[in-house]
Amino acid sequence: SAADHEYELAIETCLKDSNVGVILVVTLVQTPLLSDKLIDILAKANNKRIKPIVVVSTGSKYSRLFIEKLEEKGLPCYIYPEEAVSSINALCKYYRI
Repeated sequence: SAADHEYELAIETCLKDSNVGVILVVTLVQTPLLSDKLIDILAKANNKRIKPIVVVSTGSKYSRLFIEKLEEKGLPCYIYPEEAVSSINALCKYYRI
């Protein structure tokens, strides 16, 4: 599993890549290598307003708390990947109009 700094590196790489239009971050926050620092990493990247960032966090009660903290910072979050992809699809359709 990935650690906080690996998420940060991947997100920063995607933000710089002109071939990436939307960033979908999938987390399993109950793994030992992830901490609350990931919330700050995601919020900082989102605050740059370079590309939309959508988060999926499945799992335990801690995942729900993680989602609440991210939503407070303005990040769209989902429990199921299908919901996240559906929202990204709607966003893409909206901008094509």
